[in-house]
Amino acid sequence: MKYIAFALAIVVGIPGMMMVSIIMPKIKYLLVSFMIFTTMLGARVSINFLSMEHYRGPSRGFEITITDIIVMALILVLVATKPRQIIWIPKTFLICLLFFILAVINVVISPVPIYGYFFLWQIFRAAMLYWCIINLIVTEEGGTEILTAIWAGFVAIGIFMLLIAFKQKYLDGYYRIPALFDHSNTVPSFLIMPLCMLLIWGMADKRLGFIQYGLSMAASLGMIFAIFATGSRTGYVVAAGSVVAAIMIVNLRKRRLSVDQLRIRFSTLVIIIAMAIGGLMVIDTVIYRFLHAPEESEGAREEFNYAAEMMAEDKFFGVGLNQYSYALTNVEKYREHIVIMANEEEGGVAHHIYLLTAAEMGYTGLAVFILLLASIVLPIGLNGLRWKHLDHLLMLGLAVGIVAFLMIGFLEWVFRLTPVIYMFAMTSGVGIALVTLDKQRRKEAKLQRVSVD
Repeated sequence: MKYIAFALAIVVGIPGMMMVSIIMPKIKYLLVSFMIFTTMLGARVSINFLSMEHYRGPSRGFEITITDIIVMALILVLVATKPRQIIWIPKTFLICLLFFILAVINVVISPVPIYGYFFLWQIFRAAMLYWCIINLIVTEEGGTEILTAIWAGFVAIGIFMLLIAFKQKYLDGYYRIPALFDHSNTVPSFLIMPLCMLLIWGMADKRLGFIQYGLSMAASLGMIFAIFATGSRTGYVVAAGSVVAAIMIVNLRKRRLSVDQLRIRFSTLVIIIAMAIGGLMVIDTVIYRFLHAPEESEGAREEFNYAAEMMAEDKFFGVGLNQYSYALTNVEKYREHIVIMANEEEGGVAHHIYLLTAAEMGYTGLAVFILLLASIVLPIGLNGLRWKHLDHLLMLGLAVGIVAFLMIGFLEWVFRLTPVIYMFAMTSGVGIALVTLDKQRRKEAKLQRVSVD
């Protein structure tokens, strides 16, 4: 039944959404908001072809999600209605292409290519989402309506996260809430990327009415509450740091931007009070996690990371994408030092996205991966430092969120999960699109000055 439903969604849904969006442009904005919201649903609204659920690697089949279907419809809308305005090759295209070529070579020569193809399919889908978000923004005149739709999608995620976190924490009795994910540690990585931007959006965008402002603040605080309710010590730190960064960014530029300063002062006070109340609501989890976090967890992390270092040293191209678990299970020398998780039949995954990448792609692959991340986050952050209008502040918020997420990567591998990689693709796409629009505005202003002279 599930296969039939997805087949209908692809055959009927994609062209249907495309046609309706062309005839009724307002529907396109609803689809954008819904597309963003669906990223948090993950496997609950997806189908996995050639599924290998017994495998412990992050990618376990050729997955298709509701998000993918909406992305395809929106891409067709862009191609049909605005082919001349489309940026077919974004500025990050070459480094993205280099990484993908290395990934393909890696998979072709790997021990079990099918596991690698699962991950290549995931990368391709995330790239389509990234390309789609960029062009949705840059092809829109002024970008205002599409940015409002993107804002609404992030707000919907925040409000929903607040509700489900409250339910799981106080009605279901969860010690560490997982929300809609398989593990609680996924929640901070997923939410931290848009958090700082959404806070800044609510405080600094004078175009938002009172209700929109209230929704922004509720969604942002909901994200913070959900992160704290996971019991993740890393999550506590990055969430608190993101809140402080948002308050500082807005307050330092409030006069320059002519924003309602009363709103900013009120927001700052509300955030401080809400953080204090929310902190008290989850203080039992926080204290227990800091005092009684299991030592076995840290020990297992170190054992897996050491195995990743061994793999990276052994293989110039690594052991193969999405094949760390396979190598750990089947190559004895990578398991000889394993004590804590020695009884597991299937090896797990290194809890360090950079060591995991080095293990699977070699140090060359890791270098290109880091270069790819830098090519995204640096332009967003550096352009944001111009600090002349709201878009610059949003860029700074995105840079803070993405950097916070990349810091979590030293302790987690969840970058490889579909909801998380999709959130990275979306926030990166929004940031690069804002950078592109900013450069276009400056170029037009320069031409106007020249023509006047």
